[in-house]
Amino acid sequence: EEQRIRICTLLDEAVYTQPELTAQYKVNKSTILRLYNKYKETKSTKDLPKSGRSHILTNREECRAVRYIV
Repeated sequence: EEQRIRICTLLDEAVYTQPELTAQYKVNKSTILRLYNKYKETKSTKDLPKSGRSHILTNREECRAVRYIV
């Protein structure tokens, strides 16, 4: 997360160019571009919530249920 913020800040302030950041952080140029575009749109570098059904039980509740059954 810190690395994402650092990359976006450096691009935003024009400290480094995209090819320089690609070489420095050893990531693909499309990764940098996608990250920066998402940052410009949402002002956040956090991942969006994933689709799909959410869990019914928490991990703790699941462990308790397994112990109860066994």
